[in-house]
Amino acid sequence: MVARNKKILVADDHLTSIMYQSILLGRLGYEVVPAFSGREVLEQLEAARPDLVLLASNLPEMDGLLTLKTLRGHSRGAKVPVIIVAESHSEAYQRQAEAAGCSGYLAKPIGIKALNAVLQQALFAEGLVRSNLRVPLAQQVEIRHGEELGHYRGVALSEGGLFVLSAEPLPVGSQVRVGLQLSSDCRLELAGRVIYHQGFGAERRDPEQGMAIAFQDPDEAALASLRRHIRAILAGDLTGGEDGQVFFREP
Repeated sequence: MVARNKKILVADDHLTSIMYQSILLGRLGYEVVPAFSGREVLEQLEAARPDLVLLASNLPEMDGLLTLKTLRGHSRGAKVPVIIVAESHSEAYQRQAEAAGCSGYLAKPIGIKALNAVLQQALFAEGLVRSNLRVPLAQQVEIRHGEELGHYRGVALSEGGLFVLSAEPLPVGSQVRVGLQLSSDCRLELAGRVIYHQGFGAERRDPEQGMAIAFQDPDEAALASLRRHIRAILAGDLTGGEDGQVFFREP
C-alpha cells in the first residue's frame, strides 16, 4: 500500500549519501537504483528505466547540469522527471537547473517533507498526491465505534490518519476513537472518521482489505508526537556519515 511500485535512480558521487537516500526512499516505499556518475545515469536510463531521477549537482565526468541537459536531449530522458539535489542552496544555480529542464530542486541537507513533496508532485497525478509522510504501522490499533471496541492490524500511518486491515470494515463516514501506542510511554487517543474502504468488490480477495481513517482535529501535542514517531521510523538512524555530514533535516 505504501510502495506504489515506483523506481527512482539516485545519482551521487558520495557513497554514504547514496546509501542513506536509498534507505530513506526504501522506507517511503520506492525501489532504488544507484548511479555514481553522469555516464552511469545515462546507462541506467535505458537499463533500469526509472520513473524519476534524483540527480546530485556534483557528479564526476559530467556534473548535474550537463547530465540534465544530456538527458533532456535523449528520447527517453526528455520525459523522465529529474530532481536536482544541490550541495547547498543557491538561487542562481536553481534558476540554471530550472532553465535546463529540472522537474524539482532540493538542497542538502535534504528536508524529508520537501523530498516527499517533490516526489509526489513529480510522480503522481493530482488526485493521487499524498501530502503527508506515510510509514508502515506493524501493530494492533484500538478503534472504538459507539460502545464497540475492536482491535485491528495496522498497515500504514501518517500525520493525517491510518489504514487498518478488516474483512468487515465500519461504514464510510463512521465516527470513531483511535487508540494508538506509539511507544512504551506515548499513547494517543484520537478522534477519527472512516473515509474509504480498500480491496472490496474484486473477483479475488485483496490481502489488504481494510479501511482508511482520517484523524479529526488532533491537538498540537498529538501532531508533534506523530511527527516525531514518523521521523524516527524514516530517518532516526540516518544521522550522518563518518565525516559527520548531515544528509537529512526537518522539515
